[in-house]
Amino acid sequence: MLDYYLLLPRTRYFAVGTRQNRLDLINPAFGGITDIRNGYLKTRSDGAQEELTVCLFKHPDRTDLLAAGWNYASDGVWEPRLDFYRYEKGHLVDVTRKTVPMRSEAYFGFVLPRHGTTIHVIDQAGRKHFDWIWRGGRFKAIRRAR
Repeated sequence: MLDYYLLLPRTRYFAVGTRQNRLDLINPAFGGITDIRNGYLKTRSDGAQEELTVCLFKHPDRTDLLAAGWNYASDGVWEPRLDFYRYEKGHLVDVTRKTVPMRSEAYFGFVLPRHGTTIHVIDQAGRKHFDWIWRGGRFKAIRRAR
């Protein structure tokens, strides 16, 4: 899990790029979460750095699918982002387009799971609109009752 986190593209996710800076962002003493057992990691926000959430999903063949995203940009503006990666030959390969179960509107954000395998698709007020349920190596979108 930690190795995948350190491989995330610097220019896409991090204000500063050193390995130590990335490790500092997940330090539990400063609000970071590293839950290796559950394949979950969350950075703290420090003003220049978005609060980034990263989690793993397992394919039936035991390969990993990495999800990385945030809902708020460093300036506090609602700018949801969610990307999916697969590890290949020492690099992360972006497989977002092949992975998302539906076109997502810009105003939808995402809550990645620390426990379980369901991504909640939310609006800025936190209301759930869809669940993306991971089964059999793919996500299925289920509309939430309102």
